[in-house]
Parts: sequence; structure tokens; C-alpha cells
Amino acid sequence: MNFDDLFSIPFNYLGEDLSKINSYIKRNYGKSNRVIHELTSKYVHTDVYPIPESDEKPFFTLVSVGMGSQDMLFAQDDKAAAELVLYLSRSPSGEELLKRYASFLVHMTKFPFANLTFFAEGHTFEFSEEDKKLFPYDGFVFRQSRTKKGKNTAKVYLPDIDRTVLFYDLIPVFQDEFELIHNDLQGFFSWVDKEYGLQARFADVSRKKHFSL
Repeated sequence: MNFDDLFSIPFNYLGEDLSKINSYIKRNYGKSNRVIHELTSKYVHTDVYPIPESDEKPFFTLVSVGMGSQDMLFAQDDKAAAELVLYLSRSPSGEELLKRYASFLVHMTKFPFANLTFFAEGHTFEFSEEDKKLFPYDGFVFRQSRTKKGKNTAKVYLPDIDRTVLFYDLIPVFQDEFELIHNDLQGFFSWVDKEYGLQARFADVSRKKHFSL
């Protein structure tokens, strides 16, 4: 079986694994009242859980579900399976815009399998011209998500597939910041945390560029 044949099989979580990842997302990111299903799959089957604002988390969250059912190629064993988390400052204005964000997140989950690569903290993704119509930035940098209390890396072990799935936040960045990220990743994270806190994660709200640029 060649790579194209292998990755054309749409896997997703089943049974206890699905229950565990659903419970983990609810506990750490909030309760989703619906699932945006992917109707046609390649590489992996990815659904998206939209999580509305709450008193505890006054922002909108979308979490991918399905990407972690397969290991990404060439990654270290303990970082080979992942799900992605996209943050917005508020609920999208209308169903069409919500589905555009969800479609983008699904597209992101296919990228490592389609290109025989992997995602890890510090990796960057540059937007296409079409992507830039949706976001006021030039790309994302991947950052390991934290648990609800912020003390630990967000990850969950799934026994049926014997795999630990890590969650990665998509942190929006400007073109001029890519070099800075490659040279001083933790310095960049420290700067956005200090200057913007949680708002540094909002993909729909533009911030100022890094002060040294």
C-alpha cells in the first residue's frame, strides 16, 4: 500500500477513545452544543467542535477532533498525534462565517499528512492569499495548549489506539515576526503573553507587531 492509499482511509476516534477525548475537551475548553461534521474525508476524518463564550471563558473556541487518530510522520513518538485549537474574540457573525473558520481548521489538520511532515511547538504556517481574507495576520505559530488551570500541557491518552494526543493552540503572527520566532521562540511567546495575555490567541483581532520590528 502506498502513502496515497494509506492516507485516503478516513480514520477517527471510536468507543472509549471518543468518550475520553470528548470529556477532555469539555473539561478543558468548554462544552460544545454541536459538531460540524466533515462530509468527505481524505488523510484523516476531522470534525470541529465550536465552543461558545461563557462567563469563565469570554471568547469563542474551535477544536479539531480526528486529526490525532493518526500519527504524523517523522515526529517524535510522544508528539506524533495532535489536535488543533483556534480562538476567536467572539462568536462568528452567521453560520457561513463559522463554517469558513471550521473549514480552515479542517484544512490545517490535513496539511501534515498531505505533505508528509508534522506539527510541533514552534512550527509556523504561512497563510495563502485566500486565508488572508479570513484573518488579519500572515500565519500561525504552533504552541502547546495548556490545561484549564494553565499548569500542564494539554494532552490525553487514548487506550484503544494506544496514543497520547497533544493539543496545539494556533497563535496568529505577522510576516515580519516569523524570523523572530525562529530565532527566539520563547522570547516571542513571553512578549505576546506580557503585552496581550489571552488576546494574543485571537485570530480575528489584529494586534500591534512585535515592538522590536
